Amino acid sequence: MDYDDRIDEFLQGKMSEEEQKLFMGDMDTDTELRERAETTAVLAYLLIEQERQRDAQTVDRVLQRKQEQDRRHHTQRRRLTWLSIAAGILILLGITQIYTLRMADRLFEAYYQSPPKVVMRGGDEQANKSMVELFNSIGTDTQLSSVVAELEKARTQVDSDVVAHAYRYEIDWYLALAYTKNHQLLKARRLLQSIANDPQQPYRDKAQQMLEGEE
Repeated sequence: MDYDDRIDEFLQGKMSEEEQKLFMGDMDTDTELRERAETTAVLAYLLIEQERQRDAQTVDRVLQRKQEQDRRHHTQRRRLTWLSIAAGILILLGITQIYTLRMADRLFEAYYQSPPKVVMRGGDEQANKSMVELFNSIGTDTQLSSVVAELEKARTQVDSDVVAHAYRYEIDWYLALAYTKNHQLLKARRLLQSIANDPQQPYRDKAQQMLEGEE
């Protein structure tokens, strides 16, 4: 069964409880499935926005991207109304305003700030400097894949590395911003939700504001 058929079955409630759990798990591990679901979600959201804003140019661009995906994957999608897709996908992914590419870009611009100058928090000075430089690179690097990978690696080391532990809150926050800028929207939302739920996180209020689409 191809990706679109699986999304279709989920939307129509044809999956068993076990199949639904498997589908949600696959969303975490299958990049292509996640990207196709995100594209559909963005398209659906923009089509709804079009009714209010008449933003035809943006919708056409997303439609073209979706059509190119369909041709590349030789997808034979069943014809569902976009309102049905919107309702199902928005529920599936917990879509808020952050799930539009335009909003994600605006939120990044609103919330990203270069970190303060290096303050020694443990470990050696160079390690502290490298960590802050990594945070800075989010705002300047147009190719974010390597930056995201380094932040993800640092996040796995917060219990074993002195410097990573000292910057654990910043690592989560700047990784969420990197995900947002890189349009890895599911990951961005999940990490922002984790930050917002952590009473020890100094960035929890900002994370909650981002989730609510506030600039």
